[in-house]
Amino acid sequence: MYLLFLGKLIVLNVLRDWRKNLIACMAILIGTISLVLFGGYVAQMYEGIRLGSIYSQLGHYQVHATVVGEEAYTKSLIAKERAVLVADKLAALDEVKLVSHRVEAQGLISFGDKSVGILAYGVDADADAQISEAVSIVEGSGLFSHKPAGALVGRELLAELGAKVGDILTFLTTTDGGAINAVDMEVIGVMDTGAKELNKRFIKMNLSLMQEVQHSDAVTNLVVLLDESKLTDESDRLIRAVIANDGPGLSIKSWSEMSDQYHQIVAMFNNIFGFVTALVIIIIFAAIFNTMTMGVMERVSELSTIRALGSSRTEVLLMVLIEGLIVGVFAVLVGIGSGALLAQVINYANINMPTPPGSTFAYPLRILLDLQVLMVPAFLTLIATLVGGFFPAWRAGRLPINEAMQR
Repeated sequence: MYLLFLGKLIVLNVLRDWRKNLIACMAILIGTISLVLFGGYVAQMYEGIRLGSIYSQLGHYQVHATVVGEEAYTKSLIAKERAVLVADKLAALDEVKLVSHRVEAQGLISFGDKSVGILAYGVDADADAQISEAVSIVEGSGLFSHKPAGALVGRELLAELGAKVGDILTFLTTTDGGAINAVDMEVIGVMDTGAKELNKRFIKMNLSLMQEVQHSDAVTNLVVLLDESKLTDESDRLIRAVIANDGPGLSIKSWSEMSDQYHQIVAMFNNIFGFVTALVIIIIFAAIFNTMTMGVMERVSELSTIRALGSSRTEVLLMVLIEGLIVGVFAVLVGIGSGALLAQVINYANINMPTPPGSTFAYPLRILLDLQVLMVPAFLTLIATLVGGFFPAWRAGRLPINEAMQR
């Protein structure tokens, strides 16, 4: 009965001071909504960069030859037989969607009297179409295996050369043995990778054409694309085990290990999000601290009467603390729901963000909602509420009965 009485008293006190509690509620509500929206935006940006890195050129994993010393340049290739064998082993894994052979080379691309230093990829046309889903074809068509002399050229590079779709370009590079060789190719498409600097120095051609100019059927790397729905720590272990068990001379790197830009962006926005979160938590702490301190000062006689009736200091402390916690929990629940609803409204509004510096793609404003995005603001807000309410509650429990009754 006594606990029931205290519970009823707590609820009545919360309702009685509804004006002060409403102010604290609004601060907690706005803070929670802000953290949900900003946290969801940052999470969506991380996911967008991750997918953009994977589906533009990196894939989920890449397998390279590990040759060091003076022969690193001329022999950093994977022999055809070994590449096929490793690719078959990887493709046999349930998590692996496809394995693509690739040759990466540097050289000169010429058209008329202009020559430009470039990075060139020789790729499996069909497989690369899936790996490069984030790369858009702005003119012409993509690569096709039945057009071995075709090439995709970066938009800015094609403009710098003064060429157009259908023109013949000459690609000059070194062979596997270190000699100089050249091959003609037809521009069948213009691509936009999303990065201006890469567009200025990037072409793709069929793997057979690249191997022809290099006088070799070896490849520089294998690109592994996984099923996104089957990504686990166990799949990472299995893929790495295939390479480790194949013997020395090969190494494997994940997209995360190859994308320094991703980690730089994550570090920067983690700092920004941490700063914003700290400001919001301080505001919530101040709001609940001020509201509960005022409430305790206005209820000195009431709280001392409760003490005089036999309640312990701990019981009074818990009673006042629970009052603040009720306000906090209510505001957090409403804030999480409102933040999730507002996030869906923003997602359906199709708001386009400005094109980032150095990029060629504008992107829509999206808010990612997952358990972490929703639970982290809720947890931090409740902690701020408890900490902000503890001192006023402790002070209420320490009121001297005889002095408080005289007020």
